This record gives sequence, C-alpha cells and structure tokens, in this order.
Amino acid sequence: MVIVFSQNQLYQRMGHFFILNYYFTFVIWDNLQYDLCMIIVGITVSLSGFLSPFVMAWILTVFGLLGTFIFYFITPKLDILKDKAIKEEMRI
Repeated sequence: MVIVFSQNQLYQRMGHFFILNYYFTFVIWDNLQYDLCMIIVGITVSLSGFLSPFVMAWILTVFGLLGTFIFYFITPKLDILKDKAIKEEMRI
C-alpha cells in the first residue's frame, strides 16, 4: 500500500511535526530550568546557616551579575542560533 500526499499536505504534516517537536523541547527545557533553580535555592539556603550575612550577600550578588550577563550577552546569541536552526529545518 502506497500513500501519496500532495505537496501542500506534506508541508502541513511537516508543520504539525515541527510545532509538536518545538513544544516538547520547550516542556523539557522548562522542567530542567525548574530543577536547576530548586538545586540552587537548596544550596543557598543550606549555606546561609553556616556563612555570615556578608558572605551570603556577595554570593547572591555574584548570582545576580551572572544572570544579568547571561540575559544580556548569551541569550541574543542563542536566539540567532535558534533562528538559523529553524530556517535550516524548514529547508529540509
């Protein structure tokens, strides 16, 4: 049995696959972010019992600056790479 699709039907099926693939990637990344945040929170709460408030302030400042660095410098580059990957995937 051979199934023949027109070009429009094939593009529609590829589009649905792409949307599902993108959705599942988002869900996995979201769960990974949540787990990583919970690990960082657990470590900082545990350390706050042993370290002075001054040291904890420095640690939290470093985390804040690191987050700012990632947001302003790394995220735009990742968006450019993601757009290139999407364009490459749509050409296939």
